[in-house]
Amino acid sequence: MHVRYGQFLCVGRFLYMEVEITKKDGTPVTWDELQSVTFDDTFGYGLTLDYDDTYFRSGYPVQGEGYTVTAFRVDDGSTAGTERYTLAWTLFRHDYDGMTLHAQIWEPRCWEAGPGNVMQATNSTTRKLLAEVDIPRKTPENERCFHLENGDEVRVCAFGAEIQGTTFVHSCKLLNLPLSEKGTLQAGVVLKDGTKVPFLRNLAFDEFPEAPAELQWSAAAFSMTIDPAQAAALYLGDKVWTLVPIE
Repeated sequence: MHVRYGQFLCVGRFLYMEVEITKKDGTPVTWDELQSVTFDDTFGYGLTLDYDDTYFRSGYPVQGEGYTVTAFRVDDGSTAGTERYTLAWTLFRHDYDGMTLHAQIWEPRCWEAGPGNVMQATNSTTRKLLAEVDIPRKTPENERCFHLENGDEVRVCAFGAEIQGTTFVHSCKLLNLPLSEKGTLQAGVVLKDGTKVPFLRNLAFDEFPEAPAELQWSAAAFSMTIDPAQAAALYLGDKVWTLVPIE
């Protein structure tokens, strides 16, 4: 495979990357092949995301950035053997303002069976760094802040929403919602004109019981960009949660 990496875009907790993959044999790109050049290096793939400092996730200090991710094919399929994707990450870190995210893409690990038939990476010390970029993270300029009826805060930007506390996630069972045929959750934001814009399936929620609920924030990307000033409510199935602007 020949892989060409495009631009990164990071807005708050929402990170996007373009990638183009060309296969000489003209066969379709498999999910494992896409993962091998774009996903977390912890699992032997090519991507690492980290910071200069540690932060708390699930009550434990960690160095790297956790995430959920969705991939979209964006080419029209007219060129055999070449496919282009946009990858959309929803990041776990919620205290991100002023932080710099270090993104590096490495050659994938090559695995072979070693002693005792244990799989070992044969190129752990020789892999090449393919691309790297430092991404400043800050609060989106167009972010609007709201309260839900229970007092929890909601922060809405053009790309998605962050929701304070556990009430919305737990009482509505957001994590267990079935997907629509288009791969989006049956939950999202309602605009002032009544339009419903669903969340993508990549919901990032990092719960740790020892932390106060007000310090726990879930996040979900929208299936399209919106004008945050037009946000009027959140919905989940048939239930609507009114957004009250914070003046």
